Amino acid sequence: MYVYPTRDSTTGQTVTIENAPMPGAGSQMRALLLELGFLVPLESYEPRYLSINTQDVLASLRKGDASWEDLVLPEVARVIKEKRLFGYAGSPGPAHA
Repeated sequence: MYVYPTRDSTTGQTVTIENAPMPGAGSQMRALLLELGFLVPLESYEPRYLSINTQDVLASLRKGDASWEDLVLPEVARVIKEKRLFGYAGSPGPAHA
């Protein structure tokens, strides 16, 4: 699984799969999954996307509010629309500009 970083809304710090807080033995499990290659941190990413809340995107998508398209990469919007993922019910046409 490729893991995209996020931004901590409280501290503003970038949170990656390597430095995300993990309860209990979670950090040992994470280390194992990283070592085995089951978790792969994405190192090349767009910082402006780090503060996007996926739940907000999903809510907008399900309401039919096209603003969600501005919050994801154009390629992601295209696939969501073409395959009608996550409850998308609109037109499968090109992504919103």
